[in-house]
Parts: sequence; C-alpha cells; structure tokens
Amino acid sequence: MPVVDLAVDWPDEKTGVGELLVRGQNVVSGSWNKPEATAATFVDGWLHTGDLGRVDPDGLLYIVDRVKNMINRGGENVYSIEVESALIGAPGVGEVAVLPVPDEMMGEKVGAGIVPAGDQVDLHAIVAHARGRRHTGAATLPWAADQRLAASRDCRSRPSCVDGGRHVPRLVVWHPGSPEPLVRTRLEAQVMNKTSFLGDKPVNRIGFGAMQLAGPGVFGPPRDPDAARAVLRRAIELGVDHIDTAQYYGPDVVNNLIRETLHPYPETLKLVTKVGGRRDDQGAWLPAQTPAELRTGVEDNLRSLQVERMDLVNLRLIGPEASGDLLAEQLGTLEDLRREGKLDLIGISEAGVGAVRRALELADVAEVQNAYSLVNRSGEDVLELCIEREIAFVPYFPLGSAFTGGPRQLAQDPVIAGVAKRHGIVVTQVALAWLLSRYERMLLIPGTSSVAHLEENMAAADVELDESDLAELESAAQLPYPLAAAHD
Repeated sequence: MPVVDLAVDWPDEKTGVGELLVRGQNVVSGSWNKPEATAATFVDGWLHTGDLGRVDPDGLLYIVDRVKNMINRGGENVYSIEVESALIGAPGVGEVAVLPVPDEMMGEKVGAGIVPAGDQVDLHAIVAHARGRRHTGAATLPWAADQRLAASRDCRSRPSCVDGGRHVPRLVVWHPGSPEPLVRTRLEAQVMNKTSFLGDKPVNRIGFGAMQLAGPGVFGPPRDPDAARAVLRRAIELGVDHIDTAQYYGPDVVNNLIRETLHPYPETLKLVTKVGGRRDDQGAWLPAQTPAELRTGVEDNLRSLQVERMDLVNLRLIGPEASGDLLAEQLGTLEDLRREGKLDLIGISEAGVGAVRRALELADVAEVQNAYSLVNRSGEDVLELCIEREIAFVPYFPLGSAFTGGPRQLAQDPVIAGVAKRHGIVVTQVALAWLLSRYERMLLIPGTSSVAHLEENMAAADVELDESDLAELESAAQLPYPLAAAHD
C-alpha cells in the first residue's frame, strides 16, 4: 500500500525527468495562513514539490535536481546551482554556497560564501574563471521560473499550451554540464521580456541613441534645438533609462543638450558614452586611441554632461584592429579611471570577435556595441560570443545606417514591408522587434530627432513576431556594411 501517490509532471521523452508531484493523506494540505502560496503549490490535489526526478522501470525514484532554487535578482531568476557550478573549481576555491543577499533596489542580489582551498583567495582569478564557464541553460534561463511552472501546472496539452490566446513555454529541465535542455520549448509567438541588464544594472531593453540630435553629419548644432530637447524629455516620459551619447557628437553639442534638458538627471537614468574618436574643424572623424586621448575623452564627457562618473564607457576601436599590447593599454586606462571613480562599467565597440575575446581576458566587459541590424548581420559571430558569455549586445544603426537612408531602406524591402503590413505596424518596429527576439540581453538605442518616431520606436517593445514572421524575415535583403559610408 503506497504512502503517497507519485507522479512525474511533463516527463522528458528521452530521460523521463520532470517535476515530482505527490498527493495523499500524509501530504501537507497547504501553507499556514497563506492561501495564495497554497493555490500556487497545489493544483488539482497534487503538491508540486519543486524536485526534478524520474522513476525507473523497477519503480525506483531518482531525484536529480531542484526547480525552485533561485534568486530573484531585479526580476531575473538566477539559479544557485549554476552559480555554484561556475565558481567551483576556480583557483583557490574549496567549497562554495550561493545565497540571496537583500538589496534595496534589486530585491535580491547573488551572494556566494567561499571556503578557501588554501591560504589565499584571488578574487580576480575567481571572476575570470566564472566568466570563462558557460552556465548551463544560458540561452533559456532568463525566462522567469514562475512562467515555466505555470506552464507545467496549468497546461496539459502538447507540444504547447495556450493561455489567454498566447502560447506559453513548457517546463524546461537543465542538468549541469549538459549543453542542451532536456525539454526545449517551441514558442508560437515571441513574448519579449521588456527589461534586461547592463552589466549588473537593470534597464529597459529600449533606450535612446542621441547621435541624431546634432546637426547634419553629427556636426554642429541641430536645426531646431527646442525639438531636440522635446525628444529628450519625451524619451524619459516613455521610460528610457539609458541614453547613449559621445562628447564628439557635435562635438559637445549632444552632451550639452542632454545636460541642459535633463540635469539634474533622473535617479534611474544611465548615461553611456564612448571614447576613441575625435573631430577636426571640418567635422571629419579621426582616431583618438592612445591611453592619454582615452583619458581626455572620458574627462571631456564628465565635464560636458556635468557628472562625476559615467555609468558606462565604450572603447570605440577605429582603424586597424588594435594589437594585443595596445588593447591592453587602452583597457588598462579605462580600468584606472574606474578605480578613480570616473566610470562604472566598461564596454567595447566596433570590435571583431578576436578583439572581444581578448578584451574579455583583460577586463570585466559589460557590453559590446557593434553595427548590427535586420539588414546587416555581418557581426553575427560577435553576437554569438556575447550570447555565450551572457554580455549585453547593443547594436548601433539598428534601423540601418543613418548616413545611407536608414528606415527608407527597410521600407523598400518587400519582405519587411509585408510583415509590417500584416501586423499593422511600421517597418522600423519590425526591425526593432526582430532584434529583441535575437537575444534576451540585446539592448536597443534607436536614435531620432522626431518625437513621433521616438514613440514608434518605443512601441516596438510590445510587438510580438511569431515563428512564421521570423522565418520570413530571414530572407530580408542584406545591405553593405554601414560604416562603409561614414563612421558613427
């Protein structure tokens, strides 16, 4: 006579692993004075244990993992076992335990207690080791675990289930060391997360690129400064919480507009800039790649924006790809400025995959900013590296190059225009939604000098492209590399 009834919810077809459910007279009937917790845990009389397991042909039960061991970090669920797996084996680490640390802004942060294997612990070596490990489930884990559990509890049909007209994901099971999930959801519609992270800072996935607020050729003042200020004010109203700029936009023109319009800045606003370039008196784009020039560039941004610290500074590589020695000096200068309190996060821009890999060895890189769009996928290898290493990828010229027609190029493509017509939206929203579908840490900074276009761009966060849309967009025409015309 069994003590309890046992079931495996949505077992994987190959391994038989699923969430373990139990019911019976000896099973607790609910959470004391917590009806919502009881309703979430008990479905149709079954207690969802949060354990992952399988039952072999002889009836023996094997418990292999937990579903619910997670830390809710600013709305993103972080699984303790993954962090532990990334840390264990690092130089000097004997044992490790990962636990949530209360945080006023994030709710919880990820904390780790380390028992040294010897007399000393090199924290930089541990961080480098952890970043070099590909976390299990990296491509799928940003899905909130409560979404996974809701799918497994409330939906019993296969291969997908429908809730309120939307297809939602099945329970996804991962094992440490396994490169692929045991169950992978095939979503009929891409339901996007609207927030992500810039380094360890939570941000909305659509920000604002301020380049177009300058005059023609990103040189001199705009034709209508009041209209430029109106765009900045409206951007904040619409939820923009990171603005991408540069002192050499103008030069000084765009930073001055941002300061005059938004200072004192909203507490949640992140100001991102780039160094490595300069302008001459005729507006030509020139390299400024020496360590001394990079330091001057950061300090010019601090001055013109009237801040003591930049939230992120991108090292823009201009000209031939930097040699290992020069790149080390460049990133070393930015690290010095970080230690001096003049910047928080470091990024790299216009970098090939080799330079990005080298940068990751030299510094804690928070983002990569390269040209990339629906009509320019030449940097796919860099995007794949960012996905592998879980780094924010920020495509500039997300709507095509502003120097060669931008959105007009999108409208001329019958594939993009057809998807836009089917959804009743504009082509720019298709292009931005496509980018958001590529990677959960893709952050967009579309630029404009028009309030109407700004509002269209921000509305792209609500666009859901289904599988047929995405498949159709694969045949969109590819255009020449955008920096062939001009340098951002």
